[in-house]
Amino acid sequence: MESPAAMRLCTDLASARFLAGVADGVWKRIEGDTIVWPFAVFWVAAEARDKSPTGYHFKFDFTGYPLVPPTGTFWDPQSDGELAHGKRARGTGRVEKIFRVDWPDPNPGSALYYPYDRRGSGDHESWKREMPYWVWDEKHTIVDVLSVIHELLNSDEYKGVREAG
Repeated sequence: MESPAAMRLCTDLASARFLAGVADGVWKRIEGDTIVWPFAVFWVAAEARDKSPTGYHFKFDFTGYPLVPPTGTFWDPQSDGELAHGKRARGTGRVEKIFRVDWPDPNPGSALYYPYDRRGSGDHESWKREMPYWVWDEKHTIVDVLSVIHELLNSDEYKGVREAG
């Protein structure tokens, strides 16, 4: 039997919002033998930048979803591990802040520095007061997370990969 979290993710992936993003080439779920619950991998399109990919992969842990926000980071499907910091999206403003790899953490860059991310929000209780509109609750879905990532990767603040080549 599937867990309630897995069933909820399946429901969210069958939603019109998620399927519209798939149809528009904005994101897609990546299937694979090495991707097992509670993890899922998604590809999100990025605006064209010199020597940069057309999109990035993100791997999320959905333990406790949706009562608990997912946590995730850039993913390299070739190595089946976290994407090297130099190959990740870089930018200014929100892109720089959310995709940062230098925040105090036992494994810097292993989560998004953002209130929708379990690890980011867990380390920053003040975000609930400072950004109440970004506080995760069970009404949010993975589509909200993917929408923010897509917005960032298609904004003027996105500058491409950290290291060219």
